Amino acid sequence: MACNAVLEAFEAASALPITVTCGAEETLLPGRDNTCRCKTCIIYLHGGGLLFGSKDDLPLPYRRLMSDYGHTLITLGYPLAPETPAQDLVSVTTHAIESLIRTARNLGYARVVLFGRSAGAWLALQVCARLQRRACDAQIDALWSFYGYPALNEDWLHEPSAAYMALPTVSDAAVAPFLAAAQTGVYRHSYITEADPLTRMQLYIWGRQNGKWLETLGLRSPDEANELSLSPEDIAALPPLFLAASTGDEDVPLGASKRLARGAPYAVMHQVYYLPHDFDRDITRPEGLQAYQAALNFLDSLPNLAATRKTTT
Repeated sequence: MACNAVLEAFEAASALPITVTCGAEETLLPGRDNTCRCKTCIIYLHGGGLLFGSKDDLPLPYRRLMSDYGHTLITLGYPLAPETPAQDLVSVTTHAIESLIRTARNLGYARVVLFGRSAGAWLALQVCARLQRRACDAQIDALWSFYGYPALNEDWLHEPSAAYMALPTVSDAAVAPFLAAAQTGVYRHSYITEADPLTRMQLYIWGRQNGKWLETLGLRSPDEANELSLSPEDIAALPPLFLAASTGDEDVPLGASKRLARGAPYAVMHQVYYLPHDFDRDITRPEGLQAYQAALNFLDSLPNLAATRKTTT
């Protein structure tokens, strides 16, 4: 099937904006020969604290590497908080990804991989768990979690962050309009999938400086945070999982990835040393490309894992 037909099929399936990319000039990614010879479809969710970010933020060298392996890459723009509360954000994204999975199966893809960075990794885990709880026929075959976390009920998310407290203080007045939107849900039916990071980053910094990031997501109680946190049973039911994180992560504790890896039925942990949270942002350093190469090698190993994966009933 020609790449244009593949692109049209995915665009028709998604109610949210997507980009399908192939190399430096195109914005779609089947193989370099312009035919859809791919067996794996990778769906990407960006980071940004669920408050900002872009579906097109994945650096070109990593997209090219996936292309060289013949994999299709779909980057998805999901609704952002505070205009869309976290519960709604997860539901809308799950519906969109379920539709993309069904389309990928109809197009002949053997595997669908869900890939997230930072908050996008949390969202990917949420989507995967929801699909599994429903036992529907649209399931994720593997997960990539780059410096992510499985839960919103962990202590570090409810306490001021030392790294963010070292930055200039963001005042309550500066974020008051955003918090009003989160509390009223006034924009609930008008999704924003991209936003100015300079403005929205201030909201994230305020949340982390005050231990109130969850408030910016429209969450008001521990019960709501628990509902958006994977249980040990959820983690034990995950598909094969590749994790990448740095020992120098100042934003998300490395332990979040390690605990997730220990609880999953099959996980590979790729650890880098002394680099910041989003260690793959600096494409001049080798660690980023090495992590993506390891993630792709992980996918190559999956056909041999069927007999070793745990099953749940």
